[in-house]
Amino acid sequence: FGGAAFGGAAFGGAAFGGAAPAAGEVTDYKGKLQQAIGKKFKKALAKGDLDYKVEPAEVGTGYNCCLSSPGNLAALYWNEAPAPSKRAAEHGAAKAALEAEFPEMAAELGGAGMFAMGAPPAGGQKRKAPGDPVVNDD
Repeated sequence: FGGAAFGGAAFGGAAFGGAAPAAGEVTDYKGKLQQAIGKKFKKALAKGDLDYKVEPAEVGTGYNCCLSSPGNLAALYWNEAPAPSKRAAEHGAAKAALEAEFPEMAAELGGAGMFAMGAPPAGGQKRKAPGDPVVNDD
C-alpha cells in the first residue's frame, strides 16, 4: 500500500488528510493533479492517462521529467530543475502542471515546495490570555 494506486502517499500522509510530509519527503503533487483532472472531467483516470517520461539530467546529476496527457492537459510540463530521484522528478512535473492548470488546487498544498521542510504546524489561537485564571464552574 502507499504506491501509485493510492496517489503515491503512505496512509496517514498529506494525501489522506494527515500531517504534512516529514523533512525530505516529496509532496504528493501527482495525487493532487489526478484529483484535479478527475474533478474537471468528472471521471477517474486510467493508468496510462498521465504519461511521465523520466530521463537522467543532461548536465550534472539527477533526473528530469516530462508530463503529457493529451485531452486532459493543455501543454507539456517539466520539473523546474533536476530532481534527486525519479519519483521527485515526476512530482516536480506534476507540480508545474497543477500550478499552471489548477492553481486553486496547488494552493491547497500550502506552497510546501518540491520538498516539505518539516516546519511545525502554526499554533492555534488561545482562548484565554496567558496569566488569566482558570475557572472551574462544575
